[in-house]
Amino acid sequence: MKTIIAEQLNVNESTLNAFNEFDGTNQIEGYICHQADHRYGALIITKVNGKDAFQIIYCTPKLQYPFKTTDTERVYHFPKYTEFLAYEKLDGTNICQYSYADANGKRYVGYKTRLTAVLKSSKFGDFKALWGEMLEKYHIIKNPPYPIITGRYTASYELFGYRNPHLIIYNKPLDTKLLFFVNQETLTVIPPTRIQPSKVWMEDKYIISNDIYAEAPNLKMCGNDNIVAAYETLRANDEKNNKKTDDGIIGTEGSVFYVKTDNQWIMYKEKPESVEHEHWATGSIPEDIIIPTIWNSLELTQDIEFDTVVKMLLEEFTEAQVNKSTERVKRCIINVQNSIIFRDKVLSEYDKIEDKKVGKAKIMQTLSAQFSKYEMRKVYNVLHQAGLV
Repeated sequence: MKTIIAEQLNVNESTLNAFNEFDGTNQIEGYICHQADHRYGALIITKVNGKDAFQIIYCTPKLQYPFKTTDTERVYHFPKYTEFLAYEKLDGTNICQYSYADANGKRYVGYKTRLTAVLKSSKFGDFKALWGEMLEKYHIIKNPPYPIITGRYTASYELFGYRNPHLIIYNKPLDTKLLFFVNQETLTVIPPTRIQPSKVWMEDKYIISNDIYAEAPNLKMCGNDNIVAAYETLRANDEKNNKKTDDGIIGTEGSVFYVKTDNQWIMYKEKPESVEHEHWATGSIPEDIIIPTIWNSLELTQDIEFDTVVKMLLEEFTEAQVNKSTERVKRCIINVQNSIIFRDKVLSEYDKIEDKKVGKAKIMQTLSAQFSKYEMRKVYNVLHQAGLV
């Protein structure tokens, strides 16, 4: 079966990882594709509850940069376009909303991270519980429109906030934004603001409210008749506005450009200048890319595994670049592990406080007996990210 699937997707068998998971309703099994393009994270279901139910579901494609580099310059390769949009690149956990059929044709709605088949909890984050809060908050997620239920589309969201920590530091505890849809027939993405109006999409209960869109940067300030100028302007603004701290970056991870050709939308990523510069100038992989990769690897494993992180980096970078960055990867893993250990210690000491209604100042004073003066700012950040102070 694996060989047949690889041939059908036109990928090597090594890019297919088997899974057998219970999603809360059904036992589903099959393969996840790791091919770093439109097939990235594709869900190939072979059986539902032990019965044959073959289907391929395309989810969240891998983003690429819109340029190549030489020794002296960057050469853009944007296609000929009729329109382009840009939205903030949110830094969190990507959640795909999809549907699948059992052997009798009955359909079910499911949710997955990029490289898993179902949402699960781990000691680093209970994605299932966090997403459950979003199901209650947003109608389109809890009651998906007919084209998603039928399997014609999947929907891609980003789950972000200080309760789901990554590299970017957010001032809200938890939220999600709708990024795009994927047409399962054409395998192309569609920004939510460009979905074709139809009865099944635009009935009152399925209207997509503006508060769930990913925010769009102001392209008018860039001169949005020139896509390269818009790209460079947003990249420069990201660099200017971002602020690095010991705990991460206050600002943005960048933008995602949606470029409309004659018959499809193509996505490209934009990152702040300093991140790009370190990558393209040295041939190594910057920490601002390695650290998010480490956090993303925790969607797959119960602990941070060097081999898993390396495998994920190889999806985007060459073996030479990864080899050149090996020591940096190891150092970043240690830093993330230490931050997790420190976080767990803070939360453990917080749990020991019997009266938690004494106020923030008294809580911090109590915890100061267990941590050094230097650590207290980090203690506060951990509690704040957990929504405890």
